[in-house]
Amino acid sequence: MDAACKLSKLEQTQWGMHNLHWVMEFLIHGQGLPYLEMVDEAPKYQIDDPKTLAFYQKVGDFINKQNCQPNADQNQSLGGSDPFLAGRAAMSLNGNWAFGNVKENAKFNWDVAPIPGLKQTNFGMKIGIGRTSKNQEAAWKFLKWLTYEPEATRYRAEKGMGMPAINDQQAIDTFLKGSTAPPSLPEVYKVLSNKENTLPMVEFPGMSEANNIITPATDEVMNGLAPAAQAIPPAVSKANDVLTKEWQKVASK
Repeated sequence: MDAACKLSKLEQTQWGMHNLHWVMEFLIHGQGLPYLEMVDEAPKYQIDDPKTLAFYQKVGDFINKQNCQPNADQNQSLGGSDPFLAGRAAMSLNGNWAFGNVKENAKFNWDVAPIPGLKQTNFGMKIGIGRTSKNQEAAWKFLKWLTYEPEATRYRAEKGMGMPAINDQQAIDTFLKGSTAPPSLPEVYKVLSNKENTLPMVEFPGMSEANNIITPATDEVMNGLAPAAQAIPPAVSKANDVLTKEWQKVASK
């Protein structure tokens, strides 16, 4: 964040960072701050903890007061273009699925590094089948091919569409050294491959509904519309009621 502010030149419509708020959950976990844990035998959000609230406020101020990342109005003024690809942001938080697009469209040299933190959160893309799909059998066949077959994994690795989910050496080599791979990707891969450096993401029943309560509150903070201490605690209380209710359904079975 300090480096991003040094790189910001607002008079030239240039910022040091883009998308920092997009990975708040991972940043909070990586900093070892309270987020979501079991309390009184039920999962509960802990982001109303003073330390986590302070972190939300720090990022909100980074965007709206220090303005080292485009705020909501500035993003809109850019017409929906990606500030990083447009050369308006020095750094951007994104996933490895973006490599192909950046490689094709960036008019500058670029590279990657792990997200700063005590640990790195490991997560991936979710691929599923709609409950109401009329072609369940065909969808399942395609899903298995897309996620488990070396042929599909190698193709996705070649196009920079994500880290291989299977232990296929050809796909891994293509991902790390292929045409879309940034120079420092092997070093990032080493960090993410070391279980001592990483932590898993947890999920509980009702999280989707609970997140629909949490997200508008955190968005207010990120958009500079309300302080974290005012917007987040009431949302946490409502979201935890949802988690407790859904957890009790599972625990009673």
